[in-house]
Amino acid sequence: MIPPWLKLSDEVAAAIIASRPVVALESTLIAHGLPWPTNLETARESEEAVRTAGAIPATIAVWHGTPTIGLTPEQTETLARTPGVVKASRRDLGAAVGLKQLAATTVSATMTLAHAVGVRVFATGGIGGAHRGERGAWSVERGTELGERGTRNSERGTKAEKRGVRNGEQGAGNSEGGVGGGPRGEFRASRLVIETALWDISTDLTELARTPVLVVCAGAKSILDLPRTLEILETLGVPVLGYQTNVFPAFYVRDAMPGDLVRVGRERPGLPVSARVESSADTAAIFDAHVRMGGGGAVLAQPCPADVAIPPDEFEDALGRAQGEADAAGISGPKVTPFLLARLAELTGGRTLIANRALIVHNARLAGEVAVALTGQSHGG
Repeated sequence: MIPPWLKLSDEVAAAIIASRPVVALESTLIAHGLPWPTNLETARESEEAVRTAGAIPATIAVWHGTPTIGLTPEQTETLARTPGVVKASRRDLGAAVGLKQLAATTVSATMTLAHAVGVRVFATGGIGGAHRGERGAWSVERGTELGERGTRNSERGTKAEKRGVRNGEQGAGNSEGGVGGGPRGEFRASRLVIETALWDISTDLTELARTPVLVVCAGAKSILDLPRTLEILETLGVPVLGYQTNVFPAFYVRDAMPGDLVRVGRERPGLPVSARVESSADTAAIFDAHVRMGGGGAVLAQPCPADVAIPPDEFEDALGRAQGEADAAGISGPKVTPFLLARLAELTGGRTLIANRALIVHNARLAGEVAVALTGQSHGG
């Protein structure tokens, strides 16, 4: 039964009633992820890729307060052209509806609305995850330098350390300042930056744990802490399937590699997926079994097309510059990702934009194939 609080396009409604395969598509990439007119062109190419695979595309957004499954071509263009569109995660859906806003849906919100109408497959560029801690690490290093300088120039740090031994927990903070963290106030500021980075985790991950929708993507966005992201997904019981790969893709970069290893040029195996699949039929069988046994969502990660992927070392260099600029400008929260993606496009001469567009369409086509196979699984085929 279709909930009365949302609206379906006639095509999507007919497909759902007839149990035909449908693929959900997000709208944040249209309103926030890509510039005009690439955003509109990519959205249209994605829908066409889903159709080519034999499924029905359903681009999702909140249209002036009404969750809408299946935007019309006119609505998609309006979304692509309109500035100031709200970016809505699952948390923000109530506000978007209650305040009658025009809102583009993120991965978590798109999953929520797709599941509400029984759509089981969703295609996007890359999922969110845990943000990197480089900013925190840089602050610690800076604090250490300040602390060493303070120790050389006076006995302030040593005295603080001694007070720490006598006064227990309060003194422990002073001890950290005296030995390696700089004067106490500066070390405290460093700790704050670290804690902010550690807790900057996308709601996409918790949504995957509770909502039985298969998300077809190019892994997690390369700007994230990918090892931490995979650890969190493992903790939440979310399968991460690699499509014809044993290694977790990293959006623009084909194989996920921790940034510290990239920067020093070390070779090592990529971050492993939980299972490798060779076909859409295998994927459908695994996801169907996962859900039947009480599981939530799952990730199907497909590497970015090789001809447009960005080399890891080149990407890390560009990201380091972009992240430094974001820190200097005080950019945080949901504004970080759009800023970094836009700046990376500039720093790579538009190559990340080309890769982003290609992988989105690539994923939409695969999602359509899986949706067709999954429909066969549901019917006992």
